[in-house]
Amino acid sequence: MGERRGPKTALDLKVVRRVGGWERPGPPEDMTDREKDIWRQTVSAMPATWFTAETHELLRQYCFHAMAADRLAAILRHAHDSAMARDHAVQTNAMVALARSLRISKMQRQREPRDEALKRSTPQRRMWEE
Repeated sequence: MGERRGPKTALDLKVVRRVGGWERPGPPEDMTDREKDIWRQTVSAMPATWFTAETHELLRQYCFHAMAADRLAAILRHAHDSAMARDHAVQTNAMVALARSLRISKMQRQREPRDEALKRSTPQRRMWEE
């Protein structure tokens, strides 16, 4: 059938929250030690429920690109090579794109309530009022 029509009862509105029992996902076994460290640091910086199963492949790729960017940066500190600098930029850009997709960059997690209120209170220009 369908949902019951009419106002919702207090029982309908009650939300059951799961307390505890959430485990943070561990890194895949085939990752390097450095990638595993990046995985653990990233996962521990976010709420326990942040990384669901469908995000694990993106997180794996993020860890790879972060590790590759770190290695290239270490080499570039000692000897500047323009080709290697381009490779570093590619790795960094990939890392940033994945961080945005995973919503782990600070800008992706932060939402200013005042900005939202400002958007709601700003009058919208209507086509017929031109």
